[in-house]
Amino acid sequence: MRTAQRLVAGLLALLWAVPGFGLIDLEVTVAPDEVWRPVAILDGGWGLFVTAYIVAGLVLVMIRPSWATEIAGQLTGIAALLAVSAGLAREYTVWWMLLALLLPAGAFAGLAALDRRRGAPVGGERAAPVRPSVRWAYAGLAVVGAAPWTGYALDMYRANRDQLPPNEITNDVNHWAVQGAFAMTLVGFAALAALRPSLRRFNAVRVGVCAAYFGICSLRFPESAAALSTSTAALAVAWGVAVLLVSAVDRPAGRPAQSPRPPASPVTTAS
Repeated sequence: MRTAQRLVAGLLALLWAVPGFGLIDLEVTVAPDEVWRPVAILDGGWGLFVTAYIVAGLVLVMIRPSWATEIAGQLTGIAALLAVSAGLAREYTVWWMLLALLLPAGAFAGLAALDRRRGAPVGGERAAPVRPSVRWAYAGLAVVGAAPWTGYALDMYRANRDQLPPNEITNDVNHWAVQGAFAMTLVGFAALAALRPSLRRFNAVRVGVCAAYFGICSLRFPESAAALSTSTAALAVAWGVAVLLVSAVDRPAGRPAQSPRPPASPVTTAS
């Protein structure tokens, strides 16, 4: 089952990164010319959303199949956020993205269930029990970021409903709606890092990097559609750096524990 999980995760990561335009849209923010500058922030939001929260999770499963069940739950949560965003933005063409999230989530959960039935730890490792654990530093940062990121998301949904230009479309989906989903994912994963020990640092690093990079892009391309104001962009960078600093000093928790080795047989010598 470990090989099957790795193959499925690797294939899906590649599909989301290239045909799903994760890496391709993220690359637009590196050095956009005058044609791409007006949509650099919209493309960057799509690229960060897909690359950091979908592709990165799938790559983790490819490397460490023991995290398949955890990432399956995250993909389901991302699909839920995207579905709510689609409803608020009236962007119903995201159906293919929902399927592309829920199907692998179900596949990972199913493979993990089969392994448990056979009595084999997932990926050759035994998942450590997850105990409730709150990190108040993350919780405080999640609360601080909740209102501004939610307000930004609501603005993106309104722009999508009103069909504001530019009409940036990827695989039939308007970027304004996904931009709102990206903002809400920052809040959601900051809260996840605060409340759940499993993959806490991994989740926090993704939030911090995305928020800081998005703020930097808004400072670089203030004329681009969906860019944060200068002051808000600076605050986004500061918020993202604060999340990263907390993750740097936070003690990792929730790592899968290695399966215990059977005790060595005693060596007997002939008398």
